[in-house]
Amino acid sequence: MDRSRQLNLVSIAGILVFGLALVVAHLTYPYFWTSRAMARDEPWYFIGRTFVGAACAAAGLLVTVVLGLATQARLGREVWIRLMTPFLFLSYPVGQGVNVILHTDRIWEESAASTPWKTFDEYQRSDATAMFATLAITAAVMFYLVWPIGSSKKP
Repeated sequence: MDRSRQLNLVSIAGILVFGLALVVAHLTYPYFWTSRAMARDEPWYFIGRTFVGAACAAAGLLVTVVLGLATQARLGREVWIRLMTPFLFLSYPVGQGVNVILHTDRIWEESAASTPWKTFDEYQRSDATAMFATLAITAAVMFYLVWPIGSSKKP
C-alpha cells in the first residue's frame, strides 16, 4: 500500500475514534446520576454531561495519540496533520472535564457532590474559558508536532 493511502487510513481512523467517543458519551450519560438532576439549583445536568463527555474524549484522545505515535515512525510527521481534527475536537472536552474536576467535589456520589457553580451562567462562563484555553494549548502542541522548534522543513 502506498504512503498516501496509509495516511488516508490514519485520517479515517482518527475520525472514527472521534465519532466513537461521541457516541459512547451519548449512550453512557443516561446512566450517570446527573442525567436526572434537571430540577436542582446547581446545573448538575450540564456539569455531568461535560464530565462524562470528557471521560470518553480522554479515552479517544489517548487512542489518537497512540495512533499518531505508532504511525509517525513509518509515515513521518504528516500523520499529525491527518490527526489534527480528532486531536483538536477531542482535546477541548478533556479541558472542560478538567475544569469540572477542579470545580466539583465527589461528583461520583449524588448525595455528597458539591460545586461552587450556583447558576448555569456561572458554569457556562467557566466552561467556555476552559474550552478556549485548552484549544490554544492544543493548537500550540499540534503546531510543534507538525513543525518542531528549530526546524525549517515542512512536513
